[in-house]
Amino acid sequence: MFNQNNFYSSAFAKLQSINYPLLGLIITLFFVGLAALYSISNGDFNSWPLKHSQRFILGLIIFFLVIFFDLRLIFGYAYVIFFLSIISLVIIPFFGIESNGATRWINIAGISLQPSEFVKYTLILALAKYFHSINNDSGFIKTLIIPLIITIVPVFLVITQPDLGTALIILLGGISLFWISGLNYKYFI
Repeated sequence: MFNQNNFYSSAFAKLQSINYPLLGLIITLFFVGLAALYSISNGDFNSWPLKHSQRFILGLIIFFLVIFFDLRLIFGYAYVIFFLSIISLVIIPFFGIESNGATRWINIAGISLQPSEFVKYTLILALAKYFHSINNDSGFIKTLIIPLIITIVPVFLVITQPDLGTALIILLGGISLFWISGLNYKYFI
């Protein structure tokens, strides 16, 4: 059953754990960007500065929603989320929008989304869960080949869009996680 006192103490603890100096830097950077956009638009707040402010407020709302969200739930469904992002990459050639000779976008309810951007995060989430579930003493196949396959599949799908820049970022993110997870350096040589 829902315990209201426990919720408030947990919410208060999460608010205390925010890195306030970093949040202050982000807000300062927002105001610097706002001033620059205001200057560029010749003192018209209704163009770029307004859009900048709207996106910043949306970002702050998402920031606080993520703080209060139990990340263990996301970690529990890491493979499902990764699989859904791979499916979104697979359907791009069939339902995607072509722009400048590349098909990278999906239009959902009037909003254009680029699934390869989500794959950057879901790959890291899936690899983190995978490396968390195996021992470092596991064999070569479990330690290197399976995570390499998990990494190469989205890279290949993004290259077919074609989007080499995003594919290289996904590849570097995946390989970086190999190193961060404590994988033995002999596998990299």
